Amino acid sequence: MAIINCPHCGQKTSDTNEICFHCGKSWKDVPEPKETPSKNDYNKLSLSQKTQLRERFYRKYPKYRKAYKLNAFWDKTKIITILIVSIFSSLWTILQFLVALKLLDTDNIFFGVLTVVLTALIAISIIFPLTALILRGKRRYRAMLIEKKYWQFITVEKNFEYTVMFDGKDKKARMVFEKIDLDYEDL
Repeated sequence: MAIINCPHCGQKTSDTNEICFHCGKSWKDVPEPKETPSKNDYNKLSLSQKTQLRERFYRKYPKYRKAYKLNAFWDKTKIITILIVSIFSSLWTILQFLVALKLLDTDNIFFGVLTVVLTALIAISIIFPLTALILRGKRRYRAMLIEKKYWQFITVEKNFEYTVMFDGKDKKARMVFEKIDLDYEDL
């Protein structure tokens, strides 16, 4: 015989009695606790299953796929821009080296046009990454917004346990991610 709290009134009573002395209700009237559906672990999925989930997300929200592709494009252009700046800078250095050795006639019209074209290309190739750097903050926020929407899709609609991983050094990104309110913010 143990003393327990009645599930109806909360008063102490014996577990051997079928009816509580305080409220008069039966133990049989106690509703069964509802089981919350257990969440599946997203990390245990295979790569193909994760890809399928991502595709379902993009089919449901096509504008997020477009924004994701735009972010990927900017990441690729960053590498291409570095290559272009390197090539133009190398050409400029070779041109100046030839002038220093007096192998190229500086009075020649070809030299003047070549110098102007290379200077313009170097200027453009430097301005482009600076512009991209300025826009990087907006792209990064957009990427977090997409990831937050995907997190909501996975956890709420698909019932998975999913944790967004951030670089250990980037605590600010996690704070920004957690502050994103999808009810008010969109692409």
